[in-house]
Amino acid sequence: MPLNIKIRIVLELLEGDARINQIASKHNITVKSIQNWKKQFLENAFLAFDVAGATKTYKDEIEELKADRSQA
Repeated sequence: MPLNIKIRIVLELLEGDARINQIASKHNITVKSIQNWKKQFLENAFLAFDVAGATKTYKDEIEELKADRSQA
């Protein structure tokens, strides 16, 4: 499912006007999918406020992976 649709569905859930099972039925997806998307959304919410820091973190991780790969 496209990212923008997942975000819209999670926001619909967070608005609180409908229950998760209603949203799942409306969009023909499982409750578990919505729960997973919500978890990912909330775990990464800090990215909305710290884009520079998050980018640096991911760049650092990439460099570490490259270093590990070259040593293997």
